[in-house]
Amino acid sequence: VNRVTVDGETMRLAYGTDAFQFSNEITVLALDKEVAAGYTLAGVALDWGSVYRSGANRIVANEGSDYILMQTSWQVRDVQVDGQGGDLSIERWALFAEGPQNYYVVEVVYLPQAGQPVQVWEDLQAYIDSFRVIR
Repeated sequence: VNRVTVDGETMRLAYGTDAFQFSNEITVLALDKEVAAGYTLAGVALDWGSVYRSGANRIVANEGSDYILMQTSWQVRDVQVDGQGGDLSIERWALFAEGPQNYYVVEVVYLPQAGQPVQVWEDLQAYIDSFRVIR
């Protein structure tokens, strides 16, 4: 996880399994500000980033903006994916946005394939860029 060795035995003890399911996905979470009282947009983003063992790799936040972008990645070595041995990279991007009643988290989880063209990354960036709060 972010250049930290993942110990398979520890994972088995903690989760009771050594098989995990990951998939490419885009999720949107809306947090009601009344329920999330006391939070700010930055607080929501930092809590998301703290879930990942070494935190976020990148944070893009401009003063006065209603948006924050964070990225984290996990590198897992010597695993089996679909019966084939190798390494696995798990990319997570999250766009945090603030509206009048809600905070929004748009998260992209992406598992890049070896040798994948740059166009895929440009498409993912376009997906993230397309999310905006309409007022």
